[in-house]
Amino acid sequence: MHRVWRPELIREHDDTQNGGVGFKAMLLGRISDLALHRLHLRYIDWQTVERLEAEHDMRREMARARSEGNPDELLKLFESENLRLTDQLRIAIDERNQQRVRADRLEVEKNYWRTQSQTEKGGQSNPQEMEFVPHSVGEAVDWAETNFSSQLVFALNSRSDRCTAYTSPSEVAIGLRWLATTYRDAKLGITGCADLDLSIKGTCGAWWFWKGGQSDTTVGIYSNWYECSHAGQKHEVREHIGSGKSKRPEETVRIAFKWLDVEEKVLIGFIGQHQRTTKT
Repeated sequence: MHRVWRPELIREHDDTQNGGVGFKAMLLGRISDLALHRLHLRYIDWQTVERLEAEHDMRREMARARSEGNPDELLKLFESENLRLTDQLRIAIDERNQQRVRADRLEVEKNYWRTQSQTEKGGQSNPQEMEFVPHSVGEAVDWAETNFSSQLVFALNSRSDRCTAYTSPSEVAIGLRWLATTYRDAKLGITGCADLDLSIKGTCGAWWFWKGGQSDTTVGIYSNWYECSHAGQKHEVREHIGSGKSKRPEETVRIAFKWLDVEEKVLIGFIGQHQRTTKT
């Protein structure tokens, strides 16, 4: 007799004429519920079962090769086991790296929401709002050129799209203002900014980001996307702020720039959907 499932209980579940679902169906339902909602401390998944089975088979084959005194077969088994373990190590390293990336993203989000909470307690809105409301990216650029001529220099290259279709031009205007104020002040040492990425998120919205550079390989291959001309000289604009990762211009925008030490201004060399990279 089973210590949990008594005969009368099994008959009760199997009594389909009185609404029973059948003992097997009931048991499978219980197992499904437990598998979905509860994780046992000694829980193993199907991959672990297959791994344990493979290890058992390998030990058995090695024992057989040893008993038969077959060194060639034993060498092949060791080589096969080494490949299997190497593959497991690679998978474990990939999973660890993915976990680190997730942890880094969570840390950024945590810091952002902490900053947002502190800002809201101080009575400020976040992201920031503007009195001027541009109806297009072009209007946002015109506004920034007029209002920040002492802080920003616009020298858009041939790959730029001043009239790109990004559907939140106010964010672009706020981003340009951030470059003229927060970013520039940090470069001049007027006001510190320990985390530019977090700062732009707190200014334009959590979906915005700052990137500090681009590889020499990418810039070399796609120089016309990263070079612009100003005051008779060529400049590379490797830093950028932006939003979105879509191929749709309505959802994605990039503003690439460079700090000009002598002029103490921010050079804007590209505005558009994406700068070309080796990945695109």
